[in-house]
Amino acid sequence: MGLLALVAKYEKDNKMSVNNIAIVFAPTLLRPPGDQIDIAIQDSSYANHLIKFMIEEYEALFVAVRFSCSFEYSIGPNLLDK
Repeated sequence: MGLLALVAKYEKDNKMSVNNIAIVFAPTLLRPPGDQIDIAIQDSSYANHLIKFMIEEYEALFVAVRFSCSFEYSIGPNLLDK
């Protein structure tokens, strides 16, 4: 979710709004068990809303989870704070 929140912060540059990101990643992140495509289609709106919420509220939901030192070093220590 941290990476998706980071992508959303640069919407003006990459044209990926939180809604667009949710539409792209929700089917992969919240896939129903097996090959139940009918259930996936039926629940896609709920999945999109959930992923959108998780991206928008990333800091509040995942405040205890921090990136490892190696990840911070590779992208810069305060990139998410911008």
